[in-house]
Amino acid sequence: MNNFVRNFYNDYAPRQIAIGVNKRHLCIANWLQKHNLGSMNSVLEIGCGVGTLSQLIIKNSPLAQFTGIDISDESIEHARTKIKTARTSFIAGDILSLELSQEFDMVILADVMEHLPQDKYVFIFKKLKKLLKVGGNIFLNYPDYNYHKWVLANSPSEAQIIDNPLCPEILFKSVLESELLIEEFQSYKIWSNFPDYTRVRISRKIDRNYDSVTNNVNKSIKINAISKYARALFGRVVSK
Repeated sequence: MNNFVRNFYNDYAPRQIAIGVNKRHLCIANWLQKHNLGSMNSVLEIGCGVGTLSQLIIKNSPLAQFTGIDISDESIEHARTKIKTARTSFIAGDILSLELSQEFDMVILADVMEHLPQDKYVFIFKKLKKLLKVGGNIFLNYPDYNYHKWVLANSPSEAQIIDNPLCPEILFKSVLESELLIEEFQSYKIWSNFPDYTRVRISRKIDRNYDSVTNNVNKSIKINAISKYARALFGRVVSK
């Protein structure tokens, strides 16, 4: 399967090169800047492709050692040729099997999650957790669930080799099972009059000590907040 995916994205690389930087890349770069990209010391981009977003990240993070990973060796070769600085490293490999020993302040997956097998999400998030420094964040950007379904129904030729609309319920469940925390979840507009993309910021769960009174108050607030969000998102409250 990996060879089929690798070959698909090797063939896809010229299209990425031809498109270059567009509004989507700029929106992601601006979002990262709002979360202190410029002060980061280490940044990992998974699914960096030919380095289109990478060049914006590197430009906006002058202190950071940058690592980019992609399954397509031809995409990585193009990125290496285009971006030559002492503080960058591009690696050809599959995040499902690649092992890294370094930890990062920021881990970025821009338009990547929808192209990974959903039954591997918990495995992937647990792996990302190991790559994340305490206090660091994972940043996801992917097509809005309803928009993605519409695109696949109306323009099936645009589909990539793995192309699954990402339901928020699946994402939330996978993140929670991985003992991570969703800090930010927002659908927003890029190309359409309706939300067509979603961005999510995830952090490592840290131990928090509360006294019994504070713990009960916070538990009540948390349950109410989750119930309110669930009603808005799914039209129902799921309880155990």
